[in-house]
Amino acid sequence: MRAVADECNISVGNLNYYYRNKADLFEDLLETVIAGYLADFDVILTDSDSHSPEQSLERIIRFIIADIGTRETTVFFPELWALANHDSRASKRMHELYRKARLVFDELIPRVNPTLSEAEVRQLSLFVSASLEGHTMFIGHKKPWAKYRQNLGNIAAKGLLDLVRSITPDDIRKGHLAQKKLNAKVSVG
Repeated sequence: MRAVADECNISVGNLNYYYRNKADLFEDLLETVIAGYLADFDVILTDSDSHSPEQSLERIIRFIIADIGTRETTVFFPELWALANHDSRASKRMHELYRKARLVFDELIPRVNPTLSEAEVRQLSLFVSASLEGHTMFIGHKKPWAKYRQNLGNIAAKGLLDLVRSITPDDIRKGHLAQKKLNAKVSVG
């Protein structure tokens, strides 16, 4: 709390007036972070009247790739992931934050590919989100591949859009059946 107060140029007592403990501060921080992203996504979706669902999805993907390049995102999210690994409350809040962030994918994916069930859309949404977030460690602020962020953003936009357009419910289930067969072979062998 002292470090936060120092960074904000206020006293610890003043900070404690608003936040009784670190947990309360953490809750507010996560709400503020997700509210900012949801507002940015909403601007893109609101503007979707002049864009196809595919174009809106591409704009969201490119927004996320660009955001990964900011110092704040490159530092904040890996710290959140690390904290969530050993703090159950932080883990719960992190998953809630990402659930809210994936709502934009949950909205756009069925407009791009109406053949998918609601459960399949949520799974694909999770895959797209995780695929993008995973880039943080490689193309984030001052990371080894940061100079290729634009190119990798192009690859992500094309690859993920092609995936969303073309994946079928069968494609999603095939892996499940293949895993069952593999598990059966391993248990017999």
